[in-house]
Parts: sequence; C-alpha cells; structure tokens
Amino acid sequence: MQQRLRASQLFLIVLLAICAMWVRSYRRADLIAFLTPSGRIQAAASLSGSLVLVGTSIVVDSEHSLSLQWESTSPAFATRQASKFIGSDFVNHELGGFAIVSGSPPLPGEPAGRWVLVQIPYWFAAILCIVATIGYGWHPWVHQQRRKRGLCVHCGYDLRESGTRCPECGTSESNSLD
Repeated sequence: MQQRLRASQLFLIVLLAICAMWVRSYRRADLIAFLTPSGRIQAAASLSGSLVLVGTSIVVDSEHSLSLQWESTSPAFATRQASKFIGSDFVNHELGGFAIVSGSPPLPGEPAGRWVLVQIPYWFAAILCIVATIGYGWHPWVHQQRRKRGLCVHCGYDLRESGTRCPECGTSESNSLD
C-alpha cells in the first residue's frame, strides 16, 4: 500500500511540473536538443501549450559523442525557426491539439534523412497524471477508510463482531494489509 501512495505522490508532483511547464510554454519556448551516440539529432520542446518531441534519422556527425543543448526563447521566434526547418515538403496529421508531422530537410546541402515531430498538448498529459494520481491513491484510501470503520478491506463486510477473519470472503485481517 505504501508503494501505491508513493506512486500517487510522484504522479501528483509530475502533474504540478506539467502544469508549470504548460503555463511557461505560452511565455517561453524551451528546447532541449541532443546528439545520440550514432550522431542523430533528437529534441524535445515546450511551445504554446504543447510538448513537442522530434526524432530524426539525420546523421550530423557519427564521430561525435553524446551532447546536449538547451535553449529558451519566445514562442513566436521558435515557431519561425521551426517553419524554416520544416519547409513545405512534409506530411501533417493533426487532430485536437495532437499532431504528427514528418518530412525531410528542405534546404539543399543539408544532411539527408527524415524527421518526425509528435505534438502532445499539455492538457492531455495533465489528464493522464490526474487519472494516475487518483487511480493509485484511491485503492489505499478505500482500504484505510474500511479499516477505520472495522470493515473487511477486501469486500467491506462489517468485522466488528466477527473477529480476525471475514466470514463473507475469507480474508484474514493480517492478509488484508497489502
């Protein structure tokens, strides 16, 4: 039961972080880009209410070790820069704030390869964390309430007159502590 409560607390902390990033994404665009050990560019960005993940098959430098770069700028500037990179040769699937965009670098002389951009709205990530927080926190809370009232934690049968074993489901009090 303690593990479920800790997981619930962790999801609550993640929810608070997501909400803070959500609010910040309307004022500042944050980008974290890195090169994988094979030299491919990967990135994650927080921009205008969405979390944007970018994966590429573009190899910039296969001899380069893993490196990381963080940048923070205005959302308008980040959108202009992204549109230069995306160009006009791309496939876009968008629905309800979610988007999957893929294409190739538009400029001649750029490294060859493909890129995929996945956009996830922060509201969706927040809902997932709320559901996880409630899901992991509900079970221990119900068990705690049943224990306080003298009920079987498994089925809710009144154990005040029954002793340590539930006559309804057979669960012993020592086995029901999760």
